[in-house]
Amino acid sequence: THRPMKPAPIAAVTETGPDGPLPRISERGKKPSDIYAQVTPTAVLTSERPKIAIILGGMGINARLTQKAIKDLPGDITFGFAPYGDNLQEQVNKARARGHEVMLQVPMEPVGYPGNNPGPKTLIADIDSASNLAALQWHMGRFAGFTGITNYMGARLLNAPEALAPLMAELKDRGLIYLEDASVPVSVAHQSAKAAGLPMRRADIVIDAEPDAA
Repeated sequence: THRPMKPAPIAAVTETGPDGPLPRISERGKKPSDIYAQVTPTAVLTSERPKIAIILGGMGINARLTQKAIKDLPGDITFGFAPYGDNLQEQVNKARARGHEVMLQVPMEPVGYPGNNPGPKTLIADIDSASNLAALQWHMGRFAGFTGITNYMGARLLNAPEALAPLMAELKDRGLIYLEDASVPVSVAHQSAKAAGLPMRRADIVIDAEPDAA
């Protein structure tokens, strides 16, 4: 099923940032997490059958594979776009036109950084909050149309409450949500998000974390 969504950015929930468009809560209190979200059919919401949410990450880096996913996968699958691809806004809007809700994957400091490096402008545990917020805004400015943030790596940052607090507050103030993937076994993000009043969920499992035949 493909339920097309409007192209982003949508002016009411967008402001101009130093590195590109930034999400914001509208003057009427509308949040990007609502404006950019796919509408779930009432029949699904009211059904007592089990529900599964799937997010496919790494989108936008390989344009050919991204286009294949947009074309072939059901619209109910959410896409996590990395901030490093080319023509990201065009790719995001193609995904939205096919009904795919979009999240922004933000690189976060893992254990073993910088030897284990998720990419430029990674959010770091032991750095001043101004630098982390500037990096976060750079990532958010790469394209518009995401309902929230999901982590890419982050085992160290996600266990550093002092570093997380201003980041969670920034996401809350911009009307976003935070989804944590299941790749980080231990995290204090839930406590930080709760303190900031930021809506958060955590994934249950990484599908094909071990890509073997079984």
